[in-house]
Amino acid sequence: MMKCVLAALLATVPFATVLAATPSNVFLSGQVLRDDEVITSFAAPILLGATLPVSDQVSSKSGKVGVVKLALTPTKSAGGSFAVSVKGDWSERLDSVAQNSKDGISTEWKGAISNQVELAPGQTQVIPLGKCNTAIEKLADKVLVCSLKLVLSARAQ
Repeated sequence: MMKCVLAALLATVPFATVLAATPSNVFLSGQVLRDDEVITSFAAPILLGATLPVSDQVSSKSGKVGVVKLALTPTKSAGGSFAVSVKGDWSERLDSVAQNSKDGISTEWKGAISNQVELAPGQTQVIPLGKCNTAIEKLADKVLVCSLKLVLSARAQ
């Protein structure tokens, strides 16, 4: 009986060592920004190959509400780095008063991204997502244009 227990314990030791040497988790953290304004922040452990959804509402300077949705999927890359697939979209639908505007300016902004970035452990990278083209937003006859970006970092767990 004692030999069986000892054999069972010894059989698990190499397996536990392999798990400790090759982390299967990555900790993703970052922020989505509209110009210099933080839209949303996130920080979460995730299994390599799994997808972390990031979604939040965006309020424009004119008070309209839009949505930003991202899907972040990390995989292991050469040299201990991580490759993170960044897919997502953003949009805003303006109210009916703005839709009846006669100045020919679009009443909706939207965009999408499908990209992959390489991150060394602990490295922070800024990924431009694109313009949010809020040309309908006027403040004192000045057209406002903004851009969205993702600030992302990854480290092994």
